[in-house]
Amino acid sequence: GDSQMRFEIMFTFEHIINGLGSAGNNIHREIFKLAKTYICDRAMPVRSAAAMVLIIKIL
Repeated sequence: GDSQMRFEIMFTFEHIINGLGSAGNNIHREIFKLAKTYICDRAMPVRSAAAMVLIIKIL
């Protein structure tokens, strides 16, 4: 249900960040805010995907 949708959103953001690189700096801030929220989600796949987004953002 909802956790699957949140997982898919984080998974998609991970690929968007990889594709845009530094060209997407203005949207990186919004993605970071959302990932910070999802890192505390009750579903482990959502937390894992949010962590991957944050890791990709740092690298």
